[in-house]
Amino acid sequence: MWAKPLNQAQISPPMKTDEEKAREENTKRIAEIKVELIELDNKTIRPLRAGETEKLKELEEEAEKLREEMQSLTDN
Repeated sequence: MWAKPLNQAQISPPMKTDEEKAREENTKRIAEIKVELIELDNKTIRPLRAGETEKLKELEEEAEKLREEMQSLTDN
């Protein structure tokens, strides 16, 4: 006779390799960093208008750390 069709719960996706998992994590983190950089850019508007150079410097330091992290993730 005919075999019973499998339901979705019975079908498991192939296992991902550690390399694939790492690549996905890197891609996810890069996307998060890009969002954080946009948020930092938005935070610079008011201090820029007000001439708050210390606040601008602090925001730029945060952005630089994020750019370095993103670069290290793209190098891998």
